[in-house]
Amino acid sequence: MDLGQLLASMKGGTPTGFVSEQAFKQVADFIRTCEPGDLAISKSRLYSAAPQAYDLWYLWTNMNFMQKYYAYSDPAINGDTYDYTDYITGQLDFLSMLNGLKPLKTMRALAQLVDAQNPENVFYDMRPVWQNKGIYWINLLAFELWQTGLGAQWGSPGPKGQDPNGYVGYITFPIGQVGIMEVISVLQQSDLQGSQLLGGSIKDPMPLDNTDAIATDSPSLFPDPSLAGRNYCFGDHLMESGYRLADEDVELFSTDMCACGYGEDVKPKKWMRYWINNADKFPVPGEFIGILCRPVALPPHLWWFQESNPFLYAGNWVDAYNVTTGIITDVTLEADRDDGKPGNQYDIKIQGCEVTLEGSDFLLYSVGDRVAVVKLDTIGVSAEKSFNWLIQNTFIKADEQTEKSNYIIVPISFYKETE
Repeated sequence: MDLGQLLASMKGGTPTGFVSEQAFKQVADFIRTCEPGDLAISKSRLYSAAPQAYDLWYLWTNMNFMQKYYAYSDPAINGDTYDYTDYITGQLDFLSMLNGLKPLKTMRALAQLVDAQNPENVFYDMRPVWQNKGIYWINLLAFELWQTGLGAQWGSPGPKGQDPNGYVGYITFPIGQVGIMEVISVLQQSDLQGSQLLGGSIKDPMPLDNTDAIATDSPSLFPDPSLAGRNYCFGDHLMESGYRLADEDVELFSTDMCACGYGEDVKPKKWMRYWINNADKFPVPGEFIGILCRPVALPPHLWWFQESNPFLYAGNWVDAYNVTTGIITDVTLEADRDDGKPGNQYDIKIQGCEVTLEGSDFLLYSVGDRVAVVKLDTIGVSAEKSFNWLIQNTFIKADEQTEKSNYIIVPISFYKETE
């Protein structure tokens, strides 16, 4: 006899009547569990119990990529509380092209969860309207790139069934338990802006679907379930449907990077690697590479008032050993220069930081062009080991609007398609 039959057989006892009958019916229809992370389901409602810790692994943050821009110029800045909005709208301004994409919104203290209602408003109804006043966070993405004859300093078994000799680099980032994210994907800056080098298009901007990133006008405790289960997410998908690896070059889980100088121990998280094949046109040197996460929405998943779905979880600028690229923001023609030097001078955004560079010749570039930049300090110096995020030069706030004599714009291109 099931629970419903048992309760029905008790109707002749005390108490009786319509009220008790309805109460028994509710008990029979209701499936209740008491463990954290479980669900409680009735015919009309879906409830969620307290989440387990590993369900919220993305809220356990690690190195904030954006802090590097400020920390060296102002050591007094506290990376755990600093408002990085200016960096997002300035150095990462291209994110605005992706339908309201925002970085992860942390909640590092309960005091950051506030009631957004104004008690003096005549329509104030005493019910709190919660908002997350925590700071934006982009976890640092680590990478290695190597040249012929060199290999990884921090090796790993690699993707199953793939030739480890066919790779020339990787990107890697901390990750928690699978099944929490419906989609994890890679965002390339050049996917949004295209890569115009010397007038030759190596990549046109990727067309955007209005379901790729969904801005949230009124962030809530749970994500919008309306697009759940459809694997909607911009970029190259690394994982879909919570568990399925969507790319053969993905390694889950890879070697722990904490001992190599990442900056902190990410445990209990582990690591995901995306290996760069020697035939890939990825990355364009100097572009921003980001990791997007789209949490599962059904069953209801606490995500603490995120502002877009997916959100930007991790990222970094990725140069090559002796070259990078930047986007021209202003041109000073030779005739207009007041320093008497030959050639044109250019304001250019490298790693989102605007600096001034010379050109190697008299070729004229235009505002909006992505151009190649050689690091003069590496000329004639052969790389002895892989190029990685630890030795990459970081442009900081103090570099803004300064002239950099150790960088020069040159007329070369990368991964250009040939007919």
